[in-house]
Order: sequence, then structure tokens, then C-alpha cells
Amino acid sequence: MKKRQLLFFILLAIMVTTGCKKEKSPQVRVAVVDDQNNGIENALVKTSVKGAGDGILNARVLQEGKTDRFGNVTFEFESTVLIDIGLFDNLGNLVDSTSVLAEVKRKQGRSENIYRKKLVFR
Repeated sequence: MKKRQLLFFILLAIMVTTGCKKEKSPQVRVAVVDDQNNGIENALVKTSVKGAGDGILNARVLQEGKTDRFGNVTFEFESTVLIDIGLFDNLGNLVDSTSVLAEVKRKQGRSENIYRKKLVFR
């Protein structure tokens, strides 16, 4: 009898921990800072994909936004993406850049799927 109860609780634990996971679309949160690591407000950040002009591309991959008062801007994607992220000055010149592979992941409950990147405005 005790073996059956133990087996039941083990199976129940497996079902609870694996059965509630759902696919979470990726978010990319970019922090723009100065040399002293202070957030920069209203900095222009754009996402792009190499070869975007060469073919058909989901327009939601190409995004742009300005940072909030803390120097953060967040981009949301529906599927896995490999993107370049660029920081631009007021004249449209590229100041800093990075790349990120943001993947759809299976997460449990309210957990988030956030990728964090930092760009420095020099």
C-alpha cells in the first residue's frame, strides 16, 4: 500500500512540474548606459536582421524604440529570432551594437522569457 502511495505522489509530482509549461515568446530588454553606467533616456534603439533588404521578412522583427527614463527599452517577438540591435545618436550614426538569439521557451506559470543586453553611449 505504501509503495502505491509513493508511486502515486511521484507520478503526480511529475505531471504537475511538466504539465503546466507553456511556450513563452521572447522579449529583448536593452539597457542604454553612459561610461559611468547611468541609464540614458530617449536613446534610439533599432533591431535589424542581416539581409533584410534581400527578401521577404516578417516586419515585426524590424522594430525601433526610445529608452525610458531609466535607459531601458523592450522589444517583443512572436517567435525565435536572431537579431542585431543598434544604438543610434541624434544624427543617425551607429554608436554601439550587439546581437542576440532570442528563442521561444517553455516556461512554467507566470515566468518570463527575457533576454537582457546592454549598449554604451560613448
